Amino acid sequence: MTKGAQDTLLAAEKKKLIAEGELYRVGLVCAKALVAQQLRPEALWQGALSQALGFAAKHVEHMLAPSGLRVQTAMPYLLAGLSLIARKKMIKPALGVGVVAALVVTWLMRKKHR
Repeated sequence: MTKGAQDTLLAAEKKKLIAEGELYRVGLVCAKALVAQQLRPEALWQGALSQALGFAAKHVEHMLAPSGLRVQTAMPYLLAGLSLIARKKMIKPALGVGVVAALVVTWLMRKKHR
């Protein structure tokens, strides 16, 4: 190999290494910004809420499995009902009915297990 060919090869390698280093530094800056954004209280709250809702949806789907219903199928009806309750300002009575229904279901489940 001639001296000129070696010099051009070394120059190309050097440019490649410099470009890789720049890409690495950009990746570090992006990762640092992402971590800073994810550690904000709003992002932490959103992540926790997402985890809780996913956990609840999984368990509700497990309970609905024998009937053939799915959470994704029932969700539009549930949201329409919640929207109606919110528009008619019947939130407190609906919460009361929900608590009573939960108590009845709990009582029935305990009675069934005895």
